Amino acid sequence: MTVSEIRIVVAQIDIESLAPAENLETVQRTLDEAARHDPDLVVFPELVNLGQVPERDREFGERFLDLAERIPGPFCSAVAESAKEVGCCVAFGMAELHPTIPGTVFNSAVVLDADGNVAGVQRKLHPAGEERHYFAAGDSIEVIPTDLGLLGVGICYDLYFPEVPRTAALRGSEMLVGIFNVTLRSDWPDRLAQLAAVRCYENMQPVVFVNRVGENHGRTFGGESAVAAPPGKVVLRAPVGEPAVLCADLSPETLQRERSYRPVFADRRPELYDA
Repeated sequence: MTVSEIRIVVAQIDIESLAPAENLETVQRTLDEAARHDPDLVVFPELVNLGQVPERDREFGERFLDLAERIPGPFCSAVAESAKEVGCCVAFGMAELHPTIPGTVFNSAVVLDADGNVAGVQRKLHPAGEERHYFAAGDSIEVIPTDLGLLGVGICYDLYFPEVPRTAALRGSEMLVGIFNVTLRSDWPDRLAQLAAVRCYENMQPVVFVNRVGENHGRTFGGESAVAAPPGKVVLRAPVGEPAVLCADLSPETLQRERSYRPVFADRRPELYDA
């Protein structure tokens, strides 16, 4: 990484269904609040422009398609202006119109640099459940260059597959950012913190997981965003079910120090792993 310390702001927000203007106001207001922490990176949840999708519904699908945007587009550009004003990188999820195929939408994560430029886009690789009726699947694992270093980005269900962040790490990613729409599970507390710690331990890199709150289509989302630092210590836990803007400081030196002590990449035996 190219900086000595990185201040992360976790933006755990509520998201309205099919309401891009209202959601943009929430994102911009949250960025204003985050600015008080002097952040280097602010991370928002999955699908912040339009919210989560319901079970298969033709009328909803047509409306959803009408409101999805290309990258860059009005929603992305407005967030980029706010990122530039704050002077930080921003990662967020949105419904992205396919750049060339009409009527096709991706569930995408956008990373903006501190000048408001699109640094990279990661499309969700594993649409889950009802999402399969609305989204095309991405076909590449991206490593996104920023002034903070190389970021790997995963979207919700993608991060249940250890191969995704491991592939990004083997391609040089120095931090894993995960954006979620995970429902509230009172019988499974701390699942994002546990997952963040495991993904951190596997690849000896900082992990930032941000989940939404609120309700869409009868589903209540749980929050509980988490940040983990190598070798797998959870250094931030956001509250259950409530909006929150919280910060954590991460040191790139931790990655170097822990990888030198636990050389997980040098010790790999990939010739044994072919199933």
